[in-house]
Amino acid sequence: MRLTYPVDALVSYFYFQRDEAMAPVTKPGFLRLVGDSGAFSAYTQGKPVQLNAYAAWCKRWAGSLAWVAALDVIGNPDATYRNWATFRDDYGINAVPTLHAGGDLKWLAAYAEQGVDFIGLGGLVGLPPSRVFPWVVHVFRHARDHHPGMRFHLWGVTNLKILNAVPAYSADSSGIMGAAYRFARIDLFDPFKQAVRPVYLDGKQPYRERDILAGYYGVDPALIATSHPGNKPILVKLSSASTQAYAAWLQARHKVTAPQWVLGGEPTGTRVHIVDSAAMKLLLG
Repeated sequence: MRLTYPVDALVSYFYFQRDEAMAPVTKPGFLRLVGDSGAFSAYTQGKPVQLNAYAAWCKRWAGSLAWVAALDVIGNPDATYRNWATFRDDYGINAVPTLHAGGDLKWLAAYAEQGVDFIGLGGLVGLPPSRVFPWVVHVFRHARDHHPGMRFHLWGVTNLKILNAVPAYSADSSGIMGAAYRFARIDLFDPFKQAVRPVYLDGKQPYRERDILAGYYGVDPALIATSHPGNKPILVKLSSASTQAYAAWLQARHKVTAPQWVLGGEPTGTRVHIVDSAAMKLLLG
């Protein structure tokens, strides 16, 4: 199959805080991980993330994480900035700060003055694309004009219109992997049309897509004609391969160099990170 390791993925402290959960996904050579606090998930479950505990986790797994996000506070840019500064000053961690949807762009300057050239854009999950797209474009245009060295990660965004349009260094989404085994549909990158389109595992369409499935991805359509528990590992790997192919197309399109402040000589963007603990476990086998 056309799948290259390591696979870009994201892990959240909230779900991977225990060593027995984290250790397996740090198996060398399989996943290129970035770390997030999972604060939004924690908040919705009434279990706020403690900054000191999250910082300890970041340091514990520093050798296995390409970069980590600072602990953000949605709707409170001052507290978000303080958390980022605490990570840097008290814990010695260069964490990626976050600017939330609708936030004052003066914070880009505040972080840039501190040498930051990599910021996450958050608070976007659940908002309609009609609201997300104009704001994201506004941020990128402002950065182009005032902070041309700034790169961005889009938290929870894999909307094709947005990723195709703006030169983000990276993005992530929990919705990339699950469609194949939850809804019997793969959003497959078509290398010939250079676009992502749905392939329904209805017992018919996969055979009509033989040129792409077998010819490009190396997958026999008969193996994924329908979705069932027995072919879940194949579906996960095919979804990952499709995500990689789309990301490679974005990399050729945008050619975003890696932010030096956190990443140094890491690969060119746009990177697309999967967020699915069940899928990550299958990719380790």
